[in-house]
Amino acid sequence: MDLLRGLAIVLVVLFHAETVIRNDTVPPGWLSLWNEIFSPLRMPAMVFLSGLLVPRSLGKGAGQYLTGKLRGVGWPYLVWSMLMVALFVAASPVTGDNWKPTDIVRAAYNPIEHLWFLYYLLGFYMVALVTRKVPAWLPASGYLVLASAASLAGWTDLRIFGFLGLFFTAGVWLADHPQVLEGLLSSRVAHVAALFGFAAVVVLAFTFGQIRYEVLTIPAICLALLGAITLARRVPPTRFSAPLRFIGENSLVFYLMHYPVLIVSAALAERFTDSVAVVLAVEIAAGLAAGWAVVVVTQAVPATNLLFRFPRR
Repeated sequence: MDLLRGLAIVLVVLFHAETVIRNDTVPPGWLSLWNEIFSPLRMPAMVFLSGLLVPRSLGKGAGQYLTGKLRGVGWPYLVWSMLMVALFVAASPVTGDNWKPTDIVRAAYNPIEHLWFLYYLLGFYMVALVTRKVPAWLPASGYLVLASAASLAGWTDLRIFGFLGLFFTAGVWLADHPQVLEGLLSSRVAHVAALFGFAAVVVLAFTFGQIRYEVLTIPAICLALLGAITLARRVPPTRFSAPLRFIGENSLVFYLMHYPVLIVSAALAERFTDSVAVVLAVEIAAGLAAGWAVVVVTQAVPATNLLFRFPRR
């Protein structure tokens, strides 16, 4: 699954590369179309893959599970919230934004920029802990009801939380029932259905543009994810797939690093060129290269892992 996780991270980088370029710039049509096609899939894929790892973690006991998630998700969320606030405070004289050091309190209730994913992921982990002894359809139903009600009420954050929580719970359940997952992945009928699911996602993108976190798209996304997993499993571990697998193995580092690097690199590139293509190339390369470099540094200097995980005693 590292290959698929790595691909999802690259898709996130491409999406954010488009969003951080200056507001008066029209992004290339190919990039907008690419992001519109994959917008429904990338975050559901990431939470689904995270859910697949939950049963193994829960098998270590509730106490170890809780401390592990706080160390591996809660801690980097706090650290990077402080770093993002520091970045925005430092940039305020240039951007004109009114960021203050005290804005760090927002992290408790309003995640800062891309850190929302860790905030929600920690919530999903906690729900999985307290519902570990009940049938999976109960939390899944709760997430579906929440997403549906929040969609009708216009509560965007709760809609996203409920929508993604459903895919997270699906990952948890399928990890607990590997024979079901294997059956789906080996079924020709499921493969055909997956093609229809992906085709539906593409048609929706061409028809409505960027569609994310819409309850009615859940069946198509599920089928498309099934197809993505099937294809990913068939890709052999070669030097061509190694970069994506490397990104997937170190997905937390790449996810946390890419966004601030995109912001800074785009701002610097825009000082030297008006070419949108050049700015995009610079920020995408910088976002991925920075993640790569930091992984190398954390392996060489273990103390730097403190940025991404609270150390054991």
